[in-house]
Amino acid sequence: MKKMIVLFVAVVITAMSLNAQSVDSTRVNMINITNSSAVARVFFFGWSGGSGTMYVYENYGPGGVSNVNQFYTETYPVPYGTDSLDILLSGLSSSTNYFTDNYISYPFMMNATSPIVSFTTAACALSVSISSVVLNSCSEQLTATAGFSSYQWKRNGANIAGATSSVYVAISDGSYTVVVGDASSCTGTSSAVVVDVNEITITASADQEVCAGESVTLTATGGTSYLWSDGSTGSSNSVSPASTTTYTVTGTSNGCFNTDAVQVKVNTLPNVSVIASEEAICIDAVTSILFLVSPAGGNLSGTGVSGTQFNHTVAGVGLHTVTYTYTDANGCSNNDDVVITVMAKPIVSGIEYYPGDNNNGVLILNGNFQYQVEVILGDYVYSSGSQSQTTVMFYFFPVINKGQYITVQSVSGGDGACFVMEKYLNVSEPSLDSVEKNKDKRIFDITGKFISDGKDLNNIKFLPNGIYLQGRKKFVVIDGNISF
Repeated sequence: MKKMIVLFVAVVITAMSLNAQSVDSTRVNMINITNSSAVARVFFFGWSGGSGTMYVYENYGPGGVSNVNQFYTETYPVPYGTDSLDILLSGLSSSTNYFTDNYISYPFMMNATSPIVSFTTAACALSVSISSVVLNSCSEQLTATAGFSSYQWKRNGANIAGATSSVYVAISDGSYTVVVGDASSCTGTSSAVVVDVNEITITASADQEVCAGESVTLTATGGTSYLWSDGSTGSSNSVSPASTTTYTVTGTSNGCFNTDAVQVKVNTLPNVSVIASEEAICIDAVTSILFLVSPAGGNLSGTGVSGTQFNHTVAGVGLHTVTYTYTDANGCSNNDDVVITVMAKPIVSGIEYYPGDNNNGVLILNGNFQYQVEVILGDYVYSSGSQSQTTVMFYFFPVINKGQYITVQSVSGGDGACFVMEKYLNVSEPSLDSVEKNKDKRIFDITGKFISDGKDLNNIKFLPNGIYLQGRKKFVVIDGNISF
């Protein structure tokens, strides 16, 4: 749409001459207007005094006379004798009031400005229409006027998601319109086209709600074949989304199709934890293990569990898993486990010590040790590094004096321990000569495996560290040193 405004301005602005050239006046005499631009025709009167070039540009701006200098055009050269010039004012907004004037200058002379005039841009309105072609009994193709930069189809006044091209295939009854736009942000809305088709109705499941990690089966009815947005086919679709997801199903029957959607909301699992005051306890301990749980309000389960306590005497010796389960307001459950070790008290049936050189020797414990064993001698703790056995050996053990006490404890790697006190039992220390005099000189390891005929005693010194049998007597090898 274009509009023409003819302005008659009576004010005369005279340029003062420095070289016999002059312009009696300049004024904006006519403006051709669109919704986003205008063309101002500038007239010059009384240009005299010879040849040359003057320059002119146009000031303009919206919102009042004070904004007339907000924008301006490039400077245009005006050859001598020119009495008018058309100047384009671009980047305007539709239905907006603007103010403009022009400014002229020429070398070696004073400048002149025209009176300020106003104009209003045209309202923005695009013309668009819809043509219709019936494709089959259940669909109709709607085509909008081409050439616009944007399209949005509507059904019964509501936007159709994803329908943003110039062509739309309608498969449902209703009143259809299209809104178009151009690069200057003008819009236009078409007249309505009524579509009446033999549509099929596809109905998907109601929206679902699940907990993270769960699956749910979606169903659809109304068609003879189906295609889901995740690629599945058939009227049923089992899904297990990681996050809230909307599934679309397209149903087809006799060449006609329609769609429906179902949202599966995924609720996160609650963050659950259980912490035990101790993770290992002796079977004869007098205290109980307590649990700290989060969030409160869940359930503890496991052998020996009562309320928030663990009764080790009820649970018995061994490993016991205690589980804390919590269910939130969405019905989503999560759990956390803690393993409690109930240790048996170590049974020591005998203690033997074989002294070696360099103030050390081998300590041997006989008995029943279900867990790793540590021996405490004074301020020092020595670990066997093994568990669940009947014989435990400690190499390079410090010298133990007769009558000295040691502490034996079973440990599981946790906080608890089972203790037993045993007095060191004195053992005989037979000499090498007595071994040599023994009739049976064959050497066996502690398990009874044959090692050597024992005839070359020097070879004995090269045996690996350990306990050996010769005849009915034991001897210990530590770094080539033999102790009986």
